[in-house]
Amino acid sequence: MHSVPSPDALLAIVYYGVFATVLAYLIMTAGVGRVSLAVAGAATAAMPASTVLLAALIRGEQIHWYHLAGCLMIVLGILVTTLCPGRRIKTVREITAIPPIPVRDRSSR
Repeated sequence: MHSVPSPDALLAIVYYGVFATVLAYLIMTAGVGRVSLAVAGAATAAMPASTVLLAALIRGEQIHWYHLAGCLMIVLGILVTTLCPGRRIKTVREITAIPPIPVRDRSSR
C-alpha cells in the first residue's frame, strides 16, 4: 500500500522540480547563448566530470578509478576538439559514400 508523502517530502519534490531542473536549465541555456559554440560544447562536455568532483567535495562520495578514467577521457576529448579546431568531422554519409535517396514527386499522379 502506498503512503502519502510528508509535507517536507513534497517541498523537496517541488524544490528539485523548480530549482534543480527548470532554473538550472534556464541558466544553462542563457549562458550557452552568450558564448561561442566551442566554449558551450566544452562546458557541456565537462558537466559529468564536474558532477563527479562536486559529489566528492560536497557530499563526500567516493571516487573510484573508473570515475577518474571517465574524467580523463572527458578532458582529453575537450583538449582534442580545442587543439584541432580546423578539422571537420565527416558525416556517416560522407564516410560510407552513400548516394542521396531520390525523392519522387507524388503530385503528378
